[in-house]
Amino acid sequence: MKKINIMKYIETIEKYPSTLIIINWDRLKLIKEQIEKNKSYKRKLFVKKL
Repeated sequence: MKKINIMKYIETIEKYPSTLIIINWDRLKLIKEQIEKNKSYKRKLFVKKL
């Protein structure tokens, strides 16, 4: 599994909404909130498959 920078990915999607086909937007927003609330969540995120 490739590591991706979630925050960068979210910013990209916000700029270019046409890339949304790839991912569930609601889930992504939820992930973003989790990351902002709890920085350690980011590490756990890469363990789980998106």
